[in-house]
Amino acid sequence: DGTATLAATGGASGNPVVFGSATQSVCTVSASTVTFLIGGTCTVTADQAGSPDYYPADQVTLDITVAKLPNTISGFDAPTAGVVDEDGALTAVADSTLPVTYASTTPAVCSVAASTVSYLTAGNCMLTADEAGDDRYEAAAQEMLTIVVAKADQTITNLAAAPAAGMVGTMGTLSSTVSSGLTPAYDTSTPAVCSVAGNMVTYLTVGTCTITADQAGDDNYNAATQVTLGVTVAPGDQVITNFYADPDGGGVDDTSTLFATPGASTSPVVFSSLTADICSVTGNVVTYMDTGTCTVAADQAADANYNAAPQVTLDLTVSDATSIPTLSEWGLISMFLIMLSLGGMVIRRRDMLK
Repeated sequence: DGTATLAATGGASGNPVVFGSATQSVCTVSASTVTFLIGGTCTVTADQAGSPDYYPADQVTLDITVAKLPNTISGFDAPTAGVVDEDGALTAVADSTLPVTYASTTPAVCSVAASTVSYLTAGNCMLTADEAGDDRYEAAAQEMLTIVVAKADQTITNLAAAPAAGMVGTMGTLSSTVSSGLTPAYDTSTPAVCSVAGNMVTYLTVGTCTITADQAGDDNYNAATQVTLGVTVAPGDQVITNFYADPDGGGVDDTSTLFATPGASTSPVVFSSLTADICSVTGNVVTYMDTGTCTVAADQAADANYNAAPQVTLDLTVSDATSIPTLSEWGLISMFLIMLSLGGMVIRRRDMLK
């Protein structure tokens, strides 16, 4: 953009010296003024025409070194702080008005795409701004900027239990969404009602089970605000198992002892007869009164935490004890001795007749 005045002493022809540019891309000449366009070597020429008495003068040249314009970057001073997972817009202006190029020298902390800086982890984000210049401008001196990147806040949302309601003696699966992607920690503030292990909740008693969800944070995230969930716990179901009699049936006037494994409630198992004309039950003893099928039942009442168990039944066969007489071992021995004695008498009588 600068200019200079050209001067030369002409020869004897008296004609004027004419100036020109041999490097039109670097400089132009108008009359005796040279204008510098870009940095480089400007070659100007000087010519003088001849006359009737003189030949044209030999052309002479002059090389002028054209310096590029100075170039600086300014305004590279904001933003001065950042937060993990957020982006920032970088701005700076070069004297040349050419685009400024940004880069990060701490890629583990921040990255740069065009004029946007992305904060990846907490720490110091070191940025550079460069402008390489062109034919007219020198490269600008590199500018640097340090941005302090702070930990990000995180939130816990969508805390839920599946199923949404609980029953004593059952379990549920806990889930939630943490904005940071870190793993939440679950617990309970009502340990008498429920317990928590990992992401599983176990319902212990009737009431409201309060689940808590926390995320303690790490090097890049602040601790999340605790969130809670109330789960209504209803009474659980229970069943009676292993219902049997020993012995399994009998004759009239015989008895059997009843056994059963109770459900989870604190109520006892209660036995009864559903065929009062065949058998009766007192406590856990059934007495057979007549032949047929004795049907006994086992029940267990509800308590504060469990519903009543469904009734279970057991059929026992009662036979007539006198309908099929049997001989004891002593009876068999006595019969054998009698028959043996009668046989001996027969043999002696035969001997006497002879």
